[in-house]
Amino acid sequence: MRGNHDRHVETLPGRWRLDVRESHADEGPFRFAHPPRSMSGRYVWAGHLHPMVRLGGKSDTLRLPCFHVGRDMGVLPAFSAFTGGLNVSRRTGDRIFTLAGPAIVEV
Repeated sequence: MRGNHDRHVETLPGRWRLDVRESHADEGPFRFAHPPRSMSGRYVWAGHLHPMVRLGGKSDTLRLPCFHVGRDMGVLPAFSAFTGGLNVSRRTGDRIFTLAGPAIVEV
């Protein structure tokens, strides 16, 4: 999915063999899109928000990219120094996963 950070790129190298979509892709029960927008009847996987989770106490904290998985939508992290990030607001039933070395850990 093209996102707001790469819309100016007209073509990608053919050797990357990517199926580039401008808007979204529907596969089975899922919709894959850049902006996170709910859709009735499909579970949406999106990006754009660059979710982050804050771990620790008041004076000793880590702020890490995370996967924010909700009831009808999951938002994928961005692992880049250029993207900033949005602190996750956890709702009842949400699940948050972050990376700890080579492992993905639920927090």
